[in-house]
Amino acid sequence: MNKGFWTYDKLVPQRIEWFDQYFKAEAAIRNVYGLPDGYTFREDVYDITDEDGNHIDKPEEEKKPYCISIVRGELPEEIFSEEKANFHADEEQYNRIAYFDTKEDALAALENYKSIRCNHASHIGGDLIAYEQYVIEDVNTGEPLGIALWDPTPKDYRGEGYQDYDIYTSGKVWLR
Repeated sequence: MNKGFWTYDKLVPQRIEWFDQYFKAEAAIRNVYGLPDGYTFREDVYDITDEDGNHIDKPEEEKKPYCISIVRGELPEEIFSEEKANFHADEEQYNRIAYFDTKEDALAALENYKSIRCNHASHIGGDLIAYEQYVIEDVNTGEPLGIALWDPTPKDYRGEGYQDYDIYTSGKVWLR
């Protein structure tokens, strides 16, 4: 298995879930896992460990206040926006790929990325937009602070052959 992070239940004791990034494990403990009766502090119940069950502290890189995140997904055309970050509950992938000490450094780095998207005709009616978007985030609040420019050429982040799966009514890919 790839290097990753396990959430760990100290009371049982046992591993719960594996995550590819520390912040995802931390978010699961904070937002998903409940506390048993009689417990007040999550750190009394849960931990984040390595593959061998050893406690892992938050990586120094993830303590920086800004990051560039990549969000991949597919949305109905009426929900998708080119002007804002397309964070939705059903995104296919969300990762933080680079961390920065200042917003200015993050903005400068964002210029090296291009977001991509393409339209598809859905088999259930309407158009879908598949997208891969790069976003600057405030790490502490999760607030999007900027997005990478869109590549003018329509591209599907899943690759050219994705249409071969006959999920859509047409192999046609076009830009709005």
